[in-house]
Amino acid sequence: MNRKPQEHELFNVSGASEDAASQTRGKSYRSRRRREDDTRKGRYMEIGSLIGEMLDGLGITCRVKESRALLIWRDVVGDVIGDVTEPRSIRRGVLRVKVRDPVWRNELTYLKDEIIDKLNRSIGEKVVSDVKFS
Repeated sequence: MNRKPQEHELFNVSGASEDAASQTRGKSYRSRRRREDDTRKGRYMEIGSLIGEMLDGLGITCRVKESRALLIWRDVVGDVIGDVTEPRSIRRGVLRVKVRDPVWRNELTYLKDEIIDKLNRSIGEKVVSDVKFS
């Protein structure tokens, strides 16, 4: 007498599917618990430090700091000088600034060391080593 297997016997052979389901639930609970533990233990990084590490890894930290000199130029030199100048680029610490008037270009040449000092203090480290006025 061949007996036809019952539906529950086909899918639940010696409780194997129940064990697999409980193991899957256990893994997701354990992994969720592990993530919560990692967060509590401080294994996750703040976004600022993560970006800093990425920039270091890519080797562009210096370029980002140099770009900051372009952004703060007007704040550092003031509105009067800012109105007659335009920072164009910075590469390897040399900031290139376009000056509208040759008289101003001459005057800024005398103020160059002071401007470099103010820029570096504003950035927080020595990033600008020279300024070329054109």
